[in-house]
Amino acid sequence: MNRSAKAVSAALAIAGLAWAGQQAFALGAEGTLAFDANQAYRGERPDLTPYRDALLARAAHSSDPSIHELSGIALARSPVDGNLAPALEQLKRAIALRPVSPYTWADLAAQEYRSGDTGPDFEKALVNAVRLGPYEPAVQATAADFGLAVIDEVSPAARDAIDLSVARGLAREPKVFMQIAERRGRLDVACRHLAGSTRQGDAKWIQTCNSMEATS
Repeated sequence: MNRSAKAVSAALAIAGLAWAGQQAFALGAEGTLAFDANQAYRGERPDLTPYRDALLARAAHSSDPSIHELSGIALARSPVDGNLAPALEQLKRAIALRPVSPYTWADLAAQEYRSGDTGPDFEKALVNAVRLGPYEPAVQATAADFGLAVIDEVSPAARDAIDLSVARGLAREPKVFMQIAERRGRLDVACRHLAGSTRQGDAKWIQTCNSMEATS
């Protein structure tokens, strides 16, 4: 993984952990259980594996969307084969219970992409994430990251949502979103918006975009 990719991954991870921590605080004991399980699934705390199983057992009988969402995130981040399908199931259950959460829609879009499904379900999740989380950098970053990978293959509505996520991201975190676009090989999409950003980032990206424009 190159330096740019590492920087993007780190930025997304920090944003995700911050949100998970907020959920843990809001959920009290169950949230702590979920947060610990999330660490266990990501391999950071192998000693916490029992929390993972306890969380899934709790989710099986829970009507709390946050429990299902955190279960889905924990499963999705697990290195164990076969966890993606149950992760999608947990995230869809969370959305059925709370369809207005942009984070859940973004997580679902990410897992649909990783499962190889970039059809209608992926597009719906991506569009809803962008629409519901206009001021959530982590949501917009997820939409930009996975959306730019398939922007030429999706419907006009999904393409517009991806473009909007890039524009919003550049207005807040130009360096991070330019790195995402570079990693996905779609600097052309990002450069269209960089000139209008109030925080244009470092000179490298401005020069890169100017060079692309000069040679196009």
